[in-house]
Amino acid sequence: MMLEELRSKFLARFIDTARVRLERAMQLAAGSTPDIPGQLAAEMHAFVGEAMAIGETAIATAARVGEQAARRWKQTGSAQDVIACARALRDVRKLVDTLAASAAGPAVKGTPVMTPRARGPRVLVVDDSELNAGLVADALEDAGFAPETCQARDVEPFLAHVRRVRPALVLLDIQMKPVAGDVLCRELRSAPDLADVQVALLSGLTEAEMADIGKRAHAHGLISKGAGIDAVVERVRQMTRRGA
Repeated sequence: MMLEELRSKFLARFIDTARVRLERAMQLAAGSTPDIPGQLAAEMHAFVGEAMAIGETAIATAARVGEQAARRWKQTGSAQDVIACARALRDVRKLVDTLAASAAGPAVKGTPVMTPRARGPRVLVVDDSELNAGLVADALEDAGFAPETCQARDVEPFLAHVRRVRPALVLLDIQMKPVAGDVLCRELRSAPDLADVQVALLSGLTEAEMADIGKRAHAHGLISKGAGIDAVVERVRQMTRRGA
């Protein structure tokens, strides 16, 4: 199955990325930089998406608990939420260590698809996580699409790239830095010369949770990573077929 193939291809890379995120999160939690809970929430949100993309639901669930605790911590400053966040980080670390220990044999690390090789509709995957972008692009290519990945660090260069690529569909992760996906979506949708380009917002949130964000950003569609990579590919297929 597609998910099993993706898991085999990207498992080693996921584990490496997870350890880097955990180390960064632990340093944040122990530091004194501004907006510690906000930064922790962003790290955990990215963790959720990456774990769900390869079917590691237990890790995704634990990371989501950490994300929610960090957001409560930011709102309330409660010591209870600080403890809950720290506990969630420990739980995620244990799960990642267990996953690494149980991985059978050396896994081959996947490489994000940077240039289209298929003949189907061109899809631009925009995510600040190279792992997430690579997972989605790899699945799309297997399904016959022509994916390309990029990271958007400013609005104007992003729009210029879309004009060069002219994709049938742009997939924008919502929580990106330094520019959020819904901001990029609004800018793209307001460009008259890009009116033929469809835009979908992609997130670890549910479609119901994304509804208000999508409406404000004027997105053509919403895709939840939580539905699994096969569902993401099917949604892309529906959108590109509709826009043909």
